[in-house]
Amino acid sequence: MDKINKNLVLTIIIIIFLVSIISGCEDNIGGEAIESNSDTKDSKLNPKLEGITSEEKIISDTSKEQEKIVLNNEMRIPTTKEIKFPLNKNDRDMVITLEGIPGTWIGIVSPVLYDLDDDGDQELIVQTQESDNSKLYIISYEGEIIHEVFLDCFINPRSFPSIADINNDNLPEIVVFCYDGPNEQSQFKILNNEGILIDTWNVEYGISDDLYSSINLLDLNNDGTTEIIYGGYNGYESALVVLDNEGEVMNGFPITLEGIDSSEAMTPAIGNLNNDSNKEIVAISRNDGVDSMWLTEDDESYIRAYNINGEELWNQTIIGDRIGSDPVIADINNNGDNEIIFSSSKGLRVLNNQGDYD
Repeated sequence: MDKINKNLVLTIIIIIFLVSIISGCEDNIGGEAIESNSDTKDSKLNPKLEGITSEEKIISDTSKEQEKIVLNNEMRIPTTKEIKFPLNKNDRDMVITLEGIPGTWIGIVSPVLYDLDDDGDQELIVQTQESDNSKLYIISYEGEIIHEVFLDCFINPRSFPSIADINNDNLPEIVVFCYDGPNEQSQFKILNNEGILIDTWNVEYGISDDLYSSINLLDLNNDGTTEIIYGGYNGYESALVVLDNEGEVMNGFPITLEGIDSSEAMTPAIGNLNNDSNKEIVAISRNDGVDSMWLTEDDESYIRAYNINGEELWNQTIIGDRIGSDPVIADINNNGDNEIIFSSSKGLRVLNNQGDYD
């Protein structure tokens, strides 16, 4: 009998516990906006929230360190986007809302942190997709939108801005890749550290896969100026492209990687492969012409190394596999030589500096 009474008591306790959980969940069902207990949050942490309706707000309860996106009841998608990043001055987090396109599944991604004005504090640089007039925002560490820049072109949000001193003025420039909407012309927009447009380069090759790829900004040939290195695509072939700091194609480039329209080139890696004073470029490309979403024995991926003049040093063809990542150059085994690391459908691959498997 005592055992039965104990089981009965335990059953009652479990039922009471479950009822309390269900009651708590019902309070948040029905698409109603959850009110925050913070009276100052909207004005200090979310400077762009003023004037946005409650159904479009990002509601943040900073005391519980939780953020909730209230979905539009009809479209069931976020109508504003949020960025969260740590402040430089303390350990709090900042939540900032930026306007984008309601209805897109990607509005802003891959923000960049950089000290643009050399004051010791990093700014947040992020671009948003807005039809043929995408925007770039420069935001202070305090969450203040310092500059809102209309770019007059279309940006795919997954290609993020790159930052370096392009024109040797000892100040960083912001390089953005986009398309001129009416003409679908591939362009690089060069902005100064305050977001002011200083140049536009029309280029034959856009970024090969602007959903994932980016560009490298560095001094490739040790001439004291910054070059732009990226995997390009012009509608019918993929290529390795190197531009000088005025947007002109460097001698020896572009190099056609795959001469078919169903190909793409990853973001190249730059590093020293033969322990001399010059850098080398490692480029990965892929033939996407296989009529299958699944890996087949007909899939082919290619990895090649070039010197700064565009001369091929070695190549490796990978059959029956798909390379899905950008390459990385690093000395991972501490032998004094750099290796090339990348991932594929079959796992992680490592080549030595001669393009062979050790």
